[in-house]
Amino acid sequence: MNVFNAAQVITKDIRSAIDIDVNTAEKSITINKPDETITYKLVDGHLEKNNQIYLYDIDEFFVEFIEESQTVNLKIHGSANQKVETSIAIRKGGEES
Repeated sequence: MNVFNAAQVITKDIRSAIDIDVNTAEKSITINKPDETITYKLVDGHLEKNNQIYLYDIDEFFVEFIEESQTVNLKIHGSANQKVETSIAIRKGGEES
């Protein structure tokens, strides 16, 4: 797993969400899907998914929700010079892509 794969998985989770709770200060996002709830959070330099280490050696995990445009901005920077920055449009109703 690398930051690019992780960004793809997180993007897919966000796009199939019913509701999203972004906590910029805590560097976390909770994604409520029809069949499960997933939380991604930066803890001690690692990205955790539901309290399990998902990605090691992460320097930055930044997530913010932009109300006006209904988008989530996501940045993941790994220590091995890997960087992903993307904006994800929210789709209403948990539609699968």
